[in-house]
Amino acid sequence: MKIGVLVPQSKIHPSIGKDFLDGIRLVPELKDKLEVKIENIGIGSDHVQIMNAVQKLVLQEEVNLILGLVGHKGIDKLIGFITESEVPTLISDLGAKILPSNSSEWFFRNSFALEDSLMAFRQVIQDNEYKNIMTSSCFNNVGYDFMVTLTQSIEEKAEFCGHFITPVNPRPNEAELMKAASELMQPDAIFGYHNGIYANENADFINKNNLLSTNDYYTHYFGWDPKWYDQMHGSFCISSWMSKLNTEENQKFVRIYEDHKGKQPSPFVLLGYENGLVIKDIIDNTEGTLNPYKVKDGLKTCKIKGPRGIIEFDPNEQKSQYEQQLWKLEKEENVVQPNLIKSLGKHSFNNSEISELSSGWDNAYLCE
Repeated sequence: MKIGVLVPQSKIHPSIGKDFLDGIRLVPELKDKLEVKIENIGIGSDHVQIMNAVQKLVLQEEVNLILGLVGHKGIDKLIGFITESEVPTLISDLGAKILPSNSSEWFFRNSFALEDSLMAFRQVIQDNEYKNIMTSSCFNNVGYDFMVTLTQSIEEKAEFCGHFITPVNPRPNEAELMKAASELMQPDAIFGYHNGIYANENADFINKNNLLSTNDYYTHYFGWDPKWYDQMHGSFCISSWMSKLNTEENQKFVRIYEDHKGKQPSPFVLLGYENGLVIKDIIDNTEGTLNPYKVKDGLKTCKIKGPRGIIEFDPNEQKSQYEQQLWKLEKEENVVQPNLIKSLGKHSFNNSEISELSSGWDNAYLCE
């Protein structure tokens, strides 16, 4: 099978492209079965660059399937081109931006689904009977769609009581201002969405103002990092995946990657690996007949085990969906680490009323 892979770049996640490719190559059954054509697409915000890459893969390389981590700038043009060209396309992203409803039978999406993690917060609100929710972010994160998603999640079950935003250049007393804002708003819980260096910065503020001693604090996957677990001790995280997720398929995936690389996998490795499993399933079930309709039908009927659960694509949106898990940073034997509290089930953002992409940052990789 000849596949085309759209590889992005990121300042915050410099290994993003290599991680994704490494994940695909982790599937041992694909060895000697793939011819891989790679196209660089920058940070995913230049839709002309993305379209040029896609057109080259389709018209010049004549690939059987397109994969990639793609920013949402110009995604409608990409979908239109691959639909007209009848090229099956499986796109991965983090879920930092909201896509309109998908109407193309050639476009599939396997996402890290941060938007679904935020939607699962409504289950937490209901379980704990929270009434007032405060949100927190930094300036460089508000351009993503987290607030759009959180608004839908919060308003179903509780009231939004305020938002605290850290400017690009934090004020000398930023930690005290954050604490004062929480005392003024008096939330039952706080949901913070920070990423990269800004998540590290936020962890330092929280540690200084002792916010976690008086508030239940929640975040998404990129709000945590082992480097600042101690500072976030006692906080919660909602995510579809952690390397500690104790399922047979996940532990197999983590073990294979650690054996190859000597370190824990990132979400980008995970997405590549899941897509590799999908490719293996297509090859196994098309019996070598790789015309575009066979490959597309292979994506439609895919139902296989993966690290996060069953990999399959919703027949309406053609997007994968996984259970969201609630984790808490707890100390065991003097080491702070994530512990699974419970599953929150499957949740999804209702994008039926979105007719076009929301405004804000154009890339989808949290690469501030």
